[in-house]
Amino acid sequence: MDDSMSPAEVACTRHLLGLSQTELCALLGIARSTLHDWERGKFSPSAGLHRDLLALRALHDAKTEQLAADAKVGETTSLAEVRYPDGWHVGLGARILDRMPHARIEWE
Repeated sequence: MDDSMSPAEVACTRHLLGLSQTELCALLGIARSTLHDWERGKFSPSAGLHRDLLALRALHDAKTEQLAADAKVGETTSLAEVRYPDGWHVGLGARILDRMPHARIEWE
């Protein structure tokens, strides 16, 4: 089984997480040029960075599941969590609204 990610998969994962290249690079501890090269297909993430990227995706998935499960009809869901960049929260909001079109989302 091939565990590498295509350039499109790297870019799509970043967009799904709602992160800019700069934000994702900060979370992964890599240079922006490295991510740019991944997304252009010049290089692929190392096994360790591939795992880190998938771990961020899994964390985002889990947070989406938690927020969706905790959401109550007619109540507002808050996406405040200081640890992550703004784009992370935008991605969460988008994923919640995709599942629950009538949800109310606010930033704190």
